[in-house]
Amino acid sequence: MRILVLSKNSPGATEEAYGADLMGRHVVGHLAARGHEVTVLTAEGAGGGDGGVEVWADLVRDRPDPALQPEQWGARDKLEFLQKARHNYTATREALRKLQPEVVYVSDLELLTGSPLRAVQEAGVPLVFHAHDLTLRQTLCTEAEAPAGGLKQWALDWFLCPPLDRGALRAARLLAVSRSLAEDYQRAGWRADAIRVVYNGIDDRFFRPEPREFPEELSILLAGRCVPEKGLHLAVGAVERLAQRGRRVQLQVVGTFPSAAYEAEIRELAERWQVAEQVTYHGYVAPAEMPALCRRQVCTWAPSLGPESFGLVSVESQAAGTPVVVTQVGGLPETLQAGVTGLVVPPGDAGALAEATERIVADPRVWREMSDAGRAFTAQRFRVGRMVAAVEEALVGAAGTAAR
Repeated sequence: MRILVLSKNSPGATEEAYGADLMGRHVVGHLAARGHEVTVLTAEGAGGGDGGVEVWADLVRDRPDPALQPEQWGARDKLEFLQKARHNYTATREALRKLQPEVVYVSDLELLTGSPLRAVQEAGVPLVFHAHDLTLRQTLCTEAEAPAGGLKQWALDWFLCPPLDRGALRAARLLAVSRSLAEDYQRAGWRADAIRVVYNGIDDRFFRPEPREFPEELSILLAGRCVPEKGLHLAVGAVERLAQRGRRVQLQVVGTFPSAAYEAEIRELAERWQVAEQVTYHGYVAPAEMPALCRRQVCTWAPSLGPESFGLVSVESQAAGTPVVVTQVGGLPETLQAGVTGLVVPPGDAGALAEATERIVADPRVWREMSDAGRAFTAQRFRVGRMVAAVEEALVGAAGTAAR
């Protein structure tokens, strides 16, 4: 089957990859290994082939400055945005013409305009969306759908190339990474019978059959993009509260800081609360190294504040036998069995994070029970093979329906 993948990014096997990018790499590799002809049309990615996958880095990013919101753009920014939207429409249309795909898989289209989707609709090729966040909903469901008039609006639409029929797009198959996200899309008007929950999967290297022993060092993992909405400042606060309780822990921060100012703020916070020596910054850690890192921890934190569609590090940690503490945000609670494999706390509460951690680590017997339960729970629900098979099934089904 010929498959065209639309994605904002397509990292190679040795490049940094988080979240949706990492899942996309798993899916694309699986599809190619299964004998499908896969081409990735992306904004960022190595050209040529990698593992039998053709990568065309012909799209361009939408935002002139990712730090600015559209309402903050100047006239030059807006013109650049319009030009990029038109370019992405043309690039997608040309790829469709050359490849003649049987189905288009939208892996992670963070390009704001619907211009690539317009090209797909014009070509009449079935679409399967994989929603990792709310970007797609914002693209399709928040703009006015009433036809606009006037020469000015016509010119704007010519540049932006919005989808021909947003309603038809919302009837296309959509794979959501959590029930929480699926409900968000259903509330936005996506047809319920078109939505399927497909949890993200993790590499089999995380799973080990043998039970773990309680670690000698109380080391806690926090992994992901180091941005304010991930709650890193709350994690530093929880380290300080645990110290007040006489429980010295070492926080292992894995991930990069997009903002130097936020990194300086976190370091200053740790100094002020006198826990700087208890916080270690690792930067980016390759996926192949994460299983061993997870297995060395006594606990993993996911103290997110903002929208969180899933929570990959929570699943990775439990598979490695490490209990977790996550916040009651979005799809995070779906990644564990509350009270069995970890605990759920309110967002924004460093004290609750510290208290939950204390409950887990205070009794090695309780910790071992959670560790064993987490390995069993994740092995049953979150294997990468199960995820990629579900994506392949959706693509084959969409192509088959269109053929009939």
